[in-house]
Amino acid sequence: RVCKERKLRLVVINPACVLGPTIEERGQSFGLTILQQLFKGEGSPFEMNHKEGTIPDAFKGWCDVREVSEAHVRAVERSDSVGRYLIYSADAHYAEVVRLMKVHPQLFNVPDLPINSVDGAMSGYPN
Repeated sequence: RVCKERKLRLVVINPACVLGPTIEERGQSFGLTILQQLFKGEGSPFEMNHKEGTIPDAFKGWCDVREVSEAHVRAVERSDSVGRYLIYSADAHYAEVVRLMKVHPQLFNVPDLPINSVDGAMSGYPN
């Protein structure tokens, strides 16, 4: 209502869990915090039934910080931008994200953790 009264365009950009490079070399972000918790076996803030020392048995939506940045730039540059937009690249199981991140040289020695499921396999459903 306020936007209509003041003749403003409202664009809402809602990203999935954001991962990617930070601006600062030692920067910290919510996405990095999630990864650190996963590597330590502390779970994820999105999963309530977590067993210490395991990886949550769940899939999550992910996107790259550069995609979020591009969406913001396009929202400003395009005069026809209005409404709500989701930024979402892929679904991935937490265990798959950990596996992909472990190819980074600084993460080679991160211990493998079991998945928090009855049989230790990915099902995507919480226990």
